[in-house]
Amino acid sequence: MQTKKPILVLAFAALLSFGACGAAATQERQQLLDSGVREDELDGVMIAKDQVFPQTMTNALDWLKQEYGSVTGCLAKELGVTDAQITQLRNRFLR
Repeated sequence: MQTKKPILVLAFAALLSFGACGAAATQERQQLLDSGVREDELDGVMIAKDQVFPQTMTNALDWLKQEYGSVTGCLAKELGVTDAQITQLRNRFLR
């Protein structure tokens, strides 16, 4: 990877840890509307923005594992996310 820290991964993890994904998506949708994206195009633009090439995600995950040992290791070191918070995230989003 080109960057020293996977900022987008960290930012997304931070949003998840604070339960702000819905609010962030709502704000992003409004910003797109304000920039001239038509209402009937909005869902397609949001989906396109969220898509990631599989190899890009694989590379990011490989880098996180190499650099931090795991994604949760990265969250703990860079964001101070605790084991209890990781458990809360898993319970909320993986079940």
